[in-house]
Amino acid sequence: MTMAGRVKLIYLDPPYNTGNKDWVYNDHYVNKTDRFRHSMWLEWMHTRLELARDLLAPDGAIFASIDDNEGAQLKLLMDQVFGARRFRASFVWQKVDSPNDNKPVIAADHEFIHCYASEEALAKWSKMPDASVLAGFSKRDEEGRLYRDRILRKNGKASLRTDRESMWFKLDAPDGTPVWPIRADGKEGRWSHGVKGVEELQRDKRLIWKEVTQPDGSLLWTPYAREFAKEEPSKPYPTIWADVETTRQSKDHHKQMFPGEEPFVTPKPEPLMARILQIATQEEDLVLDLFLGSGTTAAVALKMNRRFIGIEAVPEIADGAIRRLDAVRRGEEGGISKAAEWEGTDDGVAVLSTKRIEMADLVYDLSPPQVWCAVQALANVPITEWDAGRPVQSVETSQATVCYCDRVSDDALEAIVGFARCGRPLSVYAYTPGPVREALREFRSSEVHALPDVLLRSFAS
Repeated sequence: MTMAGRVKLIYLDPPYNTGNKDWVYNDHYVNKTDRFRHSMWLEWMHTRLELARDLLAPDGAIFASIDDNEGAQLKLLMDQVFGARRFRASFVWQKVDSPNDNKPVIAADHEFIHCYASEEALAKWSKMPDASVLAGFSKRDEEGRLYRDRILRKNGKASLRTDRESMWFKLDAPDGTPVWPIRADGKEGRWSHGVKGVEELQRDKRLIWKEVTQPDGSLLWTPYAREFAKEEPSKPYPTIWADVETTRQSKDHHKQMFPGEEPFVTPKPEPLMARILQIATQEEDLVLDLFLGSGTTAAVALKMNRRFIGIEAVPEIADGAIRRLDAVRRGEEGGISKAAEWEGTDDGVAVLSTKRIEMADLVYDLSPPQVWCAVQALANVPITEWDAGRPVQSVETSQATVCYCDRVSDDALEAIVGFARCGRPLSVYAYTPGPVREALREFRSSEVHALPDVLLRSFAS
């Protein structure tokens, strides 16, 4: 609700519908014998994908892991929900790096990661850091910069004049000789740059002329475009990911964190999630994992300085993810810790539990601490714990102050007026708003919200 349109990256690692009772539909496990298990899984996923779409920012992206059981069906469903034009790639992750001793005819060593994002999001993505790109830049200029010279005449596919007529034009060599983009086979070719592109090369002194010896021994003026190596070399991300850790290595990481315990069955490795976050997010961006599982996404987001929300329906699994985050906050050294230069943090992690309440019982079934949590979620401020010793619960940000007054008293009104005098915009939530409004009548930057009305409007389905 409060996060609608604000999430920069959503990651999904849902139950794969293997038929091995790995997910529940209408309170019952679904197994291989159920002839409707595929359609039920698609209906179940459709609801969650629509929710994800509403939460996604205009420049956000969604990545969904899946295997061959539902890979094709999920792709079509995501086409429907997010639009086929937003499909970017189906990455292939090699999840197994050890021999399969079961001797099957075919061993499933990979999973898919379907990716959808808008053009706006794609324009902000970063390429893959790769120092090996520098190997193609073997020379240095007088300033010490690495460079390479690439022939200006277009080679390979679509290199004929008929392919791009506008890139067939004359250039003048240093001695005034006219030079045309004639291919080695004698056919009329074209330049790799247009007229404006060549003018830019000339202006930047990157149009280089060389006299090249021909097979008959003659010299021919040939133009080159000089390219300088980037300070941070990179290349496009490949769609086959066989260079990140596998499930085996991720399980080893879990055993290091929790010795003597059976690791999560299918944990995703931290380097895999780090790659996804590196592609589609920047520091402080908000990341959401709708199936938190072992907590890899949250752990990586914390180490890479991203904000995160993780959702897990199974309490026992959620407890494991929380314990992992506690270890991460203490500075555990596995996963991407070394690469991220992670040493731990004093920042806390808010753990919230959902509770289904009938609207008619809302006033009676919510405790004051639960109301305070809901108020903070509505106001989109950092979650703070309930303090029973304070007459008014409050949280302050650089922009505003948010308060919850459970019981109106002289001490509570005095505290609220004190917040108003600080000069920041003030929002107060109270079950008896009348006395609060009266106390704040002189403060125009203050507003009072009546409870439980605001909760009913916000949370009613």
